[in-house]
Amino acid sequence: MKPGDSIYSALHCNVLAVATIRHDGWCAYIVPVPGKSHNDEKELWRDEGCKLPEFVARSIFGHLKNQPYAH
Repeated sequence: MKPGDSIYSALHCNVLAVATIRHDGWCAYIVPVPGKSHNDEKELWRDEGCKLPEFVARSIFGHLKNQPYAH
């Protein structure tokens, strides 16, 4: 993955966790969504997302465990 990319995990049909890749690592946000098209709605983190603490983000996106978390 490269800076600017993002991936998501649906925690509920109306709640996404979105991980974004940055130059200094990655970070994750939780965001409420309408639940119609998660792939389109994942970008809502920019306006409505709340940054997750590292320990929560790592529990959701375990496959990023070797990447630094951007604070």
